[in-house]
Amino acid sequence: MIPYSRGLALSYLVMCVAAFALFLFVAVVAVIVVVGDPDAAMVITMAVSLGFAGYLGWTLVEMSRKRLLRGDVVLTKQGVWHRSWAFESYQPWDGTASVSPGDMKGQLITLARVSNSQPHIVRRSRIWNQPEYKLAPHTAIRGLYLAVDPALALHALRFYHENPAARAELGTEAAVRRLQAGGV
Repeated sequence: MIPYSRGLALSYLVMCVAAFALFLFVAVVAVIVVVGDPDAAMVITMAVSLGFAGYLGWTLVEMSRKRLLRGDVVLTKQGVWHRSWAFESYQPWDGTASVSPGDMKGQLITLARVSNSQPHIVRRSRIWNQPEYKLAPHTAIRGLYLAVDPALALHALRFYHENPAARAELGTEAAVRRLQAGGV
């Protein structure tokens, strides 16, 4: 399993909570002022603040319901599970045409599907518009999210794609030793 960065997930949560509190505070102050004196600028401030607070509150609810969560990439003998922030996908090894690097405002790993394979993609939340979702039916993994060097993840995915006999070791200490020794 290749997890997403814990620090990045925690920073998203802290920023979301802090921004929610700030916009909610501004909205409450604006409501109090508007009740006393309905100034047009303050009404706009109130509406904008309530909008942002609503969006951030919805995001926090989605996090608490596990619809937005820290993702991971799991290599199994049968294929690759990619659980991103707001969606998950599965791609079987035999439905994978290639594993290649790319760029999407940072490092990207793409598992291209063979043309006749059926994608398995489930969107858990629509609140976050993730650009890699647009590459479906292919699996796209953004390197900046990973807790490991994206080059290691790319080499591991490429190695197991190109070496079907080695997939039997996935989920065992042998796979861990292979990665630690740089055998991918």
